[in-house]
Amino acid sequence: MFSSTTTRMCSRPLCTPNTNPTISGVIVEAAKGIGLFMQNGQAEIDRVVIQNTQSAADGTFGRGINVISGSTLTLSRALLSGNREVGMFVADAGTTVTASDVVIEN
Repeated sequence: MFSSTTTRMCSRPLCTPNTNPTISGVIVEAAKGIGLFMQNGQAEIDRVVIQNTQSAADGTFGRGINVISGSTLTLSRALLSGNREVGMFVADAGTTVTASDVVIEN
């Protein structure tokens, strides 16, 4: 579990391949490529801000959240703002996202 009663700020993506984390109270600012990456896992994410995700070095991506390969994401009280390509990308069979109180803008 990655949780904080005070907000943590990072500029590296949160990567959760093949894991089942609980993440709360985090700001991801200006990550390269993808702010939160999920593959083959389950996650509960609450009270997060993922903003201003930049392109990778080759000019691709800039995704706030990337959920693929049958992952399950439960997302609540989140702001996805100013991410270069998209706020949230969801793909592949069996991949699900349940979202409440989420703002995706710009």
